[in-house]
Amino acid sequence: MNSTFLLYIVDGVVLGLIYALVACGYSLIFSILRIVNFAHGSIYAFGALMTLFFINQGINPWLSVLITLILTGMLEMLMDKVCIEPLRKRNSPGVSTLIATEGYSYVVMNMLIILFGSGRNHFETFYDLGFTINIGSLPISSTKLVLLAISGGLMLLMTYIINKTHVGLAIRAVQQNTTSARLMGIKVNRIVLGTFFLAGATAAVSGALVAGYYQICYPTMGMVMGNKTLATALLGGLGAMHGGLLGGIIIGVLECIVAGTLGATYRDAVSFVVLIVILIFMPSGLFGKKDITKV
Repeated sequence: MNSTFLLYIVDGVVLGLIYALVACGYSLIFSILRIVNFAHGSIYAFGALMTLFFINQGINPWLSVLITLILTGMLEMLMDKVCIEPLRKRNSPGVSTLIATEGYSYVVMNMLIILFGSGRNHFETFYDLGFTINIGSLPISSTKLVLLAISGGLMLLMTYIINKTHVGLAIRAVQQNTTSARLMGIKVNRIVLGTFFLAGATAAVSGALVAGYYQICYPTMGMVMGNKTLATALLGGLGAMHGGLLGGIIIGVLECIVAGTLGATYRDAVSFVVLIVILIFMPSGLFGKKDITKV
């Protein structure tokens, strides 16, 4: 295996972990409410631009990410309170919620355009440690290593929270049966809000990392990313965290191979092709579960 192909694999894994981190926001919300949050891409862009805003105010970059993480989580919670909870209480059809999240997405996007303009903003890489390691003939920059460590570590943390903590147990209980969870004393509305906060937080961190990696951010950057990470979540199976991780790596590696062999123009088409194939041949994804109706 030549070094060029190995470089595609490494770049694809790094990119795939970012996709998986963003996609886990889709999976978290879908697992509880059984809806796809179409505002997630705009929330991701909000995280990138607000991080840049705080950095430009002279605040430490890592502290800027922390502040933005909290604000982005609150923005996601606001969406639930304003758009989704009223529909949920009225037992509105699922399509109403999808339209509401799409509308919220455009509100956030246009708010960002008003505040930051529609142009592209330079985003200095704040996690470049300034060294490169060589594995054989394959050079790997410190930027990729930090990106790999943070995104991979956060994916492990999210998996631990969902599977090993009381909060995760409550989330899984609400996922299984909301009525039974409420009867067992679980504060369902708090769990839903907490899940939205976690989804927003992962989007914020991802936005800051990707903007730093490519050194650019802009209000509409979430549109393509939203579609890519939706494909990632669907490939792995909505609601399956480990599935999203594998789906992200698959799409990331495929993108890098296509970009390296056919040209960067075609890289964004990969996720859309994958999305179409999944919806036709494997709508439940690799690890998703089909809904079972008991009669």
